Order: sequence, then C-alpha cells, then structure tokens
Amino acid sequence: MQFQHEPDEYINNLMEYRALDETQFLPSESKEEVIRKLKEISRRKKEIAEKQNEIVAEYAETFENGTEKLDDESSQRLGKFVENLFLDHQFPVDPAIALRLCRLLYSYYHETGDRDKTIHVICLGTKSEMILSYYQSDSDFFEFPQLCEEFFPAFEELSKEFQNELVYAYSYRINVRTDKGYQELPELYVRVEERMRACVDGAIDKSLIESLLFTMTANFANYYCDMCRRNEIEIRKGNPPLFETKQATFLEQFVKNIRRMESEFKETTGDPRYVISMMILCYQTYFHLGILSFDELLQKFDELKIYGENQGLGNAADLATASAYLGYLYYCSPYKREENERLSRERVNELIPKILEMKRSRDHSLSWNIVAFLANSSFLVNFSEFYDTALAFTVYVDKALYVHTVMVRKICHLLLSRLMEEKPEFLNGTCGKSAREILESKEEMLDLMDQCAMCHDIGKHFMIDVVSNSSRRLTEDEFLIIKSHPKNFEIVCDQNMSETPKQKCIRDCALLHHRWHNGEGGYPSIVHTENRPFVDIIAIADSLDAATDSIGRPYGVGKSLEELIAEFNEMSGTRYAREVTEVLSEPDVREAVREIITAQREEVNYQIYAFNHYKL
Repeated sequence: MQFQHEPDEYINNLMEYRALDETQFLPSESKEEVIRKLKEISRRKKEIAEKQNEIVAEYAETFENGTEKLDDESSQRLGKFVENLFLDHQFPVDPAIALRLCRLLYSYYHETGDRDKTIHVICLGTKSEMILSYYQSDSDFFEFPQLCEEFFPAFEELSKEFQNELVYAYSYRINVRTDKGYQELPELYVRVEERMRACVDGAIDKSLIESLLFTMTANFANYYCDMCRRNEIEIRKGNPPLFETKQATFLEQFVKNIRRMESEFKETTGDPRYVISMMILCYQTYFHLGILSFDELLQKFDELKIYGENQGLGNAADLATASAYLGYLYYCSPYKREENERLSRERVNELIPKILEMKRSRDHSLSWNIVAFLANSSFLVNFSEFYDTALAFTVYVDKALYVHTVMVRKICHLLLSRLMEEKPEFLNGTCGKSAREILESKEEMLDLMDQCAMCHDIGKHFMIDVVSNSSRRLTEDEFLIIKSHPKNFEIVCDQNMSETPKQKCIRDCALLHHRWHNGEGGYPSIVHTENRPFVDIIAIADSLDAATDSIGRPYGVGKSLEELIAEFNEMSGTRYAREVTEVLSEPDVREAVREIITAQREEVNYQIYAFNHYKL
C-alpha cells in the first residue's frame, strides 16, 4: 500500500492542537482581541481535525474495513505510528487510536506467528485500555490482558523485555470481570498472583516482576475498598453486606502484599503524584482491614497532603487527598451528620479557589481526582453548594463546555418565558405543578430552568478528555463513553438528590436531554417523565448552541439560524417538541435568539476565557 502520510504526522498535529488549547488569555486583553484569538484557534483546529481524519482513515479504517490487508511493510508503519503515540510516556496520548491500531497489529502478528511483537502489542493495548477504563466503569475495555495465557508456557524463552511486557499486561487481568462481578475477585486475585509468582523464578529481571505484583495488588485493592464501601452503605440501610471481604483464602497474602507495597512507596524517590495515590490506597485498605481507625485514616490523608506540598505538587496534592477525605466522610464516618457536613464544607470551600488557579492538565489521574472530588462533595454538602462547586470545576476542566452550558441556559430562559406566556398548558405537570401553578410561580420556574440547564452536562466530567478531544472524529469506543454522560449525572449527584420535585426535574433534564421528544430515538432508552417539557426545551437549546457556535467549538462551520430552525421544524413532533419549535419560529423570538448566539456569545466567551468567571 502507498501511504500518503508519515507515521509521525498524527502525533505532531495532535501536539499542535493541544498547544492551541493551552493558549492563555488575560484580563488586560480587549474583548475584540480575545474573540479574534478564539476564532483563529477554532479555524486552525478545524484544519488539523480534517488532516487527522485523513490520517486515521489511511492507517486504521483502510485495514479495518478490508480495503487493504496488512503486510510486513504496512505493519511496520502502523507499529511506528503506535509507538509515536506513547512518546516517552508510559501511556498513550491518544488511547482510543492506539487501541484501534493495536487490535489490527495483534491480529496480524498473531496470525503470522511473531510471538515477540504479539506480546509487545498486547502490552501497548493493555495500557490503552487502562486509560479508557477511567472514563467508563465497566470492564469491557480489558480484552488484551486475557490474551496473555498462551505465552506463559514459553516464558523462560522470552527476552527480558518481553517477559516484563507479558507480566505487565497480565497484571491487569484482575480488571477483567465476568457476570459474577466482584464476587469472583478474591478467587481471581489468588489465581493471578500465583501465576505471577510462578514467573519470578524464570524471570531475567526478578525485581521488576516483583514490582508488577504491586500493580496487580493495587488494582485489586481498588476493587476491595469499593466492595467494603458498598457494604458500609448496605449495613447503614439495615441490609446484609453485599460481599464477603474477609475470606481467609486471599486475605493473609493480600495484607502482606499491601504492607510490602506501603514500604516500597515510603522509600521511593519516584513521581510524588503516584506515591500519593498508592499511599492513599494503602491507607484505605488498612482502614477496611481494621489496621487503622477512622481518625487515623483522616490523619494519614492530611499527612499525604503535607507531603505533596513539600514535594512541590501544591494544589494537585490537595485535590487528591481531599477527594479521599470527602469520600470516607460519606461512606464510613462514625461522626454525626452535622459534623460530616461541617468538615466537608470546610474542605470544599478551601479547595474551589485553588482549583481555578491550577493549570489545566490532561493527566488522567488528575481528571479522575476532579470527578471523585465533585462526586464526593455532592454526597455531603447541600445542593446549592454542590451546584457552585460543579460550575467552578467546569470552568477549570473545559472552558468551551462551560460556555456551551451558559449559552444553553440563556436560550432555555428565553424559550421558557415565551412558553409560559403563550402555551402554559404545554408545561402542565412539570415539577409537579399544574399550568396554573406554573403561571403563579414564573420566577421560581425560570430559576429552576437555569439550574436544569447549567447541570445538564455535568456527567461529562467523567470523560472530560474525551469530550474536549475534537482533533478528529470519535472512535466507537469514545462514542460509547460520550453516550454515557447523561447517566453519569446520577453517579455525581445521586446521593445529594433528596427527590424533591425540583431536584427530580434537574436530574430528569440531565438524564433525558438526548432522548427524542417522542421517545423513539436518542439515548438513554428511558421513558420520559412529567418533566418532559423542560427536557424538550433543553434538547432544542443544546442542539441550537452546538450547531451555531463558530467561536469555541471547532466541529465545523456554524449553521445559520434560519437553516437550523428549518431543520428543527422538519423534526417537529419526533425529535423535538412541536410547541417549542413553533415558539422558536416566531420572528421576535428568532431575533432574540440571534442576539444571544452572536453578541451575548462573544461576551460569555470573553468573561470565561479572560477572567475565569463562572457565575454569569
């Protein structure tokens, strides 16, 4: 096959794209200058995305759809492409594309009998799956660790490099679960550990194999602590525990491994961020094993915060330890609720301004800590405090997403105002109110709509690096991740929602804003509720902003408002509610929307990018 692009073009384009994301804006810059720079960034991003799509089509789609077959020369080019994605880092900068290419290369090398290259690709594929697993909680991504078994009989014949890569990939076997879920984990832990320990005697680099046992133990400890936390919740409800966590068959060796892991990381001079995450895991495990009391656990978290500050991590260390601190206050605290709330409120209020000072990072562990902090804070503070926390975090993690959220709120506010004037019967039942009651509480309903609009995309915090990666078309894996964002709102906010009619309305809007009005399309496949009118308003505002934004969302040229309204009318009664499309078609409403998506959009972008404002 004659390739048109070199293997390093993709990574070079991606680095330029990410550099554009790091562009700094200052309050001293004029609005005109900020908007000019944003438009120029958007224009350049679109050019890069077009080129990236060409490269992906050439290196992946050509072979996936059978247009061409891999041969020795093309497999070498694909292999170089994948290696470039890893740069000098342990994990790929674009895990979804790396995973697609690893699947192609595995099939080719396995079929041609190239054992060493097959093992290498299994290792790279496992690393790619590990990153993607951060954004979706199920274990479907972990296919590569299951491919290791056939190579263990010849383990001693392998070179040191491929021994290490094989055991590394296999250490993630603990992440692959069947329908039995967590119930099989203790048995699986014993089986995987036995296999790994059997490799030590025949290993060339015995110390590395031993260290990979820490990786496997850490993976299991994550699940073990989660099992224990779930048990705590059930016991608190008066139910029996869900899992058996004190099985003698695995517990003794598990404790020994955790103690060795703690000792190893206390003495290491490695990456302090990794040290903190591993030590948090060790201390959580000790607490669930009864080795640490609850007070001692919180003290250990505070000690790690100080350690991180001394290591120069600053606010990143505070975020990691605060996430764990808040989580355990909710799941396992023996304190009274008032004390839990007081301690949580202090930690949340202390950290929010620090987050806004942090430089945006694509570190997946940092993204995970942000999500954990957000979710754990929602369990303990009241909804209005959680709401402010979520908005502040959105400005930090993705300003373009926050601009979109504000724009949706403005459009929704306008549409709801007109609907209350002209079609109040359409709103009947929303938030448990009759049409008459809605008219009697207009300001209250407008305030509620503002909250619904601002919360509708909070679930995207779970996948922020996927959401903000518009440098190419989404892969199937990424699209599945994106489609989960409505349901993710419940993970973030489920414990906070006391099922008042208002909070149920907020939840329904987040959960159903991608579900068609007639319930026959979109996602997730859940039946609409009495709050469908608010969902219908957000659905059309969401589409309208995304399709007309030519400043900050580089998906293509923004459509004209007239083109878009015509499309909405064509889908009236199916995807969109007829009442909403009719109101949107009214000349004065159309002109008010035009002013929102032009002049007001520029002002919102200016305030967010130049000033980090999140209360707009």
